[in-house]
Amino acid sequence: MANNRPRIAAPTTLAGLTLAVVAALGAIYQGGRLRERIVDDRTPSELNVAYLEAWLRSAPSDPVYLRVLGEQYIALGQIDHAEKIAARLTALDAPVARRNGERLALRCDMQRAFAATPGSADREAGLARAREHLAAMAAESWSVDDLRTLAGQALAAGATDVAVRYEMRLVQADPDRRLYWQRRVAQHRLGLGDYRGTAQAYFAAQAMDTDRASARRDFLAAVRALQSGNLLDEALSEGDAHLGALADDRESLEAMFRAPK
Repeated sequence: MANNRPRIAAPTTLAGLTLAVVAALGAIYQGGRLRERIVDDRTPSELNVAYLEAWLRSAPSDPVYLRVLGEQYIALGQIDHAEKIAARLTALDAPVARRNGERLALRCDMQRAFAATPGSADREAGLARAREHLAAMAAESWSVDDLRTLAGQALAAGATDVAVRYEMRLVQADPDRRLYWQRRVAQHRLGLGDYRGTAQAYFAAQAMDTDRASARRDFLAAVRALQSGNLLDEALSEGDAHLGALADDRESLEAMFRAPK
């Protein structure tokens, strides 16, 4: 029996349509792969910038494209453009985007400062802005890697007091290295002339340490910090309160007896 049903389209037309659909899907797939490659590519590239700028024209608030474009700008030395991207990120109603914007703005401040002549007004102005940013960012939620980076940036910007805030958080956030960070807190407090804070930080390190020799060093550093601040009565009383397992340690006891002198 003959098939009299009408054809929707000729076989050649259907084949052409099928090829067109396949080509379109392939383009979408390749486009997706291109986006992934550029987002993951940390190499500074004007071509990457061009693609990101184009995609942002159709998705101006995309936080991923904004973050990557900002990183590209700063890597290429285009600080003015990077600062504008930082402002767009911080304006987004999303905590992660805001933090990325703050980090980018801080990097802009640091790059401007260290590009300026040492001792110049421009360098000091850049470092002052960086210190303000770092102080404001200290209360934010950061990963361990971020906290380490921010502590280092604070020291580089001359904000030792802010670096201590980040390091104190690292004592809790980085348990595998908490003793290292506790001693860093002590060292930087001593540099700030905070003798009581230094002693308390070293006493805390002593309590963390399971090695007797290391605990002794922390105890002695605490007592000497108080002595350096001419806090002799406190050196004796605080030392006595924190002797703990060192109560029978000759070197520690001798330090106690020397404290009032």
